[in-house]
Amino acid sequence: MGVDYGQCKSLNLELGQKYQQFQAPLEAGERVFLPTFVHKVQASETAYSIFNKHYAQLDQKARDQEMYYLLNLQNVNAEKLPQQYPLLLIQRNSLKPEEGVKREESYKPENNTDVEEYFKKYEKFAQEELDYLYENVYPGIQKEGRLSPKLFVDAAKKIYEQKKDVKYIAPIQLALAQLINEGFVEQGRVSGNAFNIGAHDSGVTEYERSLNTLEKGFSAYYSLLANAYLATKTADELLSAGNFTNAEGGAYALNPHYEVLACGHIGKMHRRRAGIKLSAGVGEGRENRHSDVQLVAKMLMNIGYLDKHKSYDIKDVKKAIQNFQKEEIVTIDKAWYKKRMETLYRLEFKRYGKDPSRVDGSGYKHALIQQARMSDGAVDPGGDVIDILYFMAYLNRSIPKL
Repeated sequence: MGVDYGQCKSLNLELGQKYQQFQAPLEAGERVFLPTFVHKVQASETAYSIFNKHYAQLDQKARDQEMYYLLNLQNVNAEKLPQQYPLLLIQRNSLKPEEGVKREESYKPENNTDVEEYFKKYEKFAQEELDYLYENVYPGIQKEGRLSPKLFVDAAKKIYEQKKDVKYIAPIQLALAQLINEGFVEQGRVSGNAFNIGAHDSGVTEYERSLNTLEKGFSAYYSLLANAYLATKTADELLSAGNFTNAEGGAYALNPHYEVLACGHIGKMHRRRAGIKLSAGVGEGRENRHSDVQLVAKMLMNIGYLDKHKSYDIKDVKKAIQNFQKEEIVTIDKAWYKKRMETLYRLEFKRYGKDPSRVDGSGYKHALIQQARMSDGAVDPGGDVIDILYFMAYLNRSIPKL
């Protein structure tokens, strides 16, 4: 994705600059993108926090109407950075509101070696994650009941043969996250519709029954993602709250936590690889050890839910956790969230003939359980919230390239 620097204004960020120095361009409708090192070197905390709050409040349509370029310096050693670094003030896109911006991250390998390298990395990541899951999370599943990374790669290669562009291929992290969301990894099954393609909350469909082998199920999933979802949105856009929808607006899943839980699964994969973990819980009713509170506070600061001067006050950290959960995870006040829950209730009431909240195993009851679990004001070592927070704070709400 290139940047036409002739269309942009530039600004030097000096360590210690405050929001007032960015106020005019912000109010003029321009967007100041602060690279991730700003927080790491403790520069201009106020501007960083205010901007991220602004970004988090934009709905998907508003985001699509502007061009966003984020300079990601997450892996740069902050101590070696110069005292100034040029930032871009991105001017508002000239497209009409109804046109939007289709942000496609196309990648067409130039030769067979590039293609082979892409799929080698794809398979390697799948193998490593599956090995971890079966050895540490689901050790009871015997080898004959375990999935092979070849299933992912073969289905992905078919899409590449058709499209000749890897943007149509579901990133391996997304495919794994959705497989976990569907609960298939833990089941130890060696056949069937792993991604529940064609499934409806009102009951089992004939198409769903026809996907009776893993190969058929994986092929159906990769084809569906390529043609109905990744043709118009990037994988990152699909993971935005309430945005895993096709061109007609149909949601991939009615569970309103589907997107954010997928973000969490991806966050967990990369958090584990980075060796970042909590020793105990942080928040309401938790141990709140100093090192753990610091870690959670830094992540909350990264996405604008906590200011620097409040980072070591546990009361403020608790409040920030509650706000984060309300605004990013269990967003019960959002119209799309309410609509999904209402639709899920209606379909399952018709299916079961009674209130689905009283039916064990129903999707609606499962969503209610998730609501309670992810709005408890706490961040636990093995919970979903820590992984969702990591995805948003350290991965910048995007799936890392392999």
